[in-house]
Amino acid sequence: MSGLIAVAVVGLAVFGAWYFILRDTNPLPDELLGAPTAEIEELQDMADALNDVAGSLGGDAEVNVAFYGTEQTPEYLVMTAEIAGLPYSEIEAQFANEVPGQLEAAGASQTESVEETIGADPATCVAYEGGGRSIGMCYWGHDGYFGMVMDLDGSGDAASALEAATAVSSELAG
Repeated sequence: MSGLIAVAVVGLAVFGAWYFILRDTNPLPDELLGAPTAEIEELQDMADALNDVAGSLGGDAEVNVAFYGTEQTPEYLVMTAEIAGLPYSEIEAQFANEVPGQLEAAGASQTESVEETIGADPATCVAYEGGGRSIGMCYWGHDGYFGMVMDLDGSGDAASALEAATAVSSELAG
């Protein structure tokens, strides 16, 4: 797994650990844009550990994380969470400080940023390049809810991340 993807996953863990008062949300889809849910033990261990940390801090806590593609070629990382009583502006501010900062610290540079909407929710979609790879990322939400998709196939851009995020949002609303 490339260093850029590993840093992105670590950044996601840092973000998720900050929000330990989480409630279970809708299950994520079994497939995303033709890519099946992937059992990637190295990454799934991180997701399980994040849920364990959240649970140990009290309350009914769970972050929904899924990986899509294959173990050899992960295509997408998806996270959703319901965050009781927390304004989206605070969720977005924390996310904007953590994950992109981790990517930039690993030598990636932002190449694109687009403000969009997914359904009625505001969305920010960005692309980063580093180590010969590109990662597209899109996050969206509203008060009490956060969703994020990373396009990990190495050629990601903001448009591909938006397409995947829209598919996840539509599936969950479905």
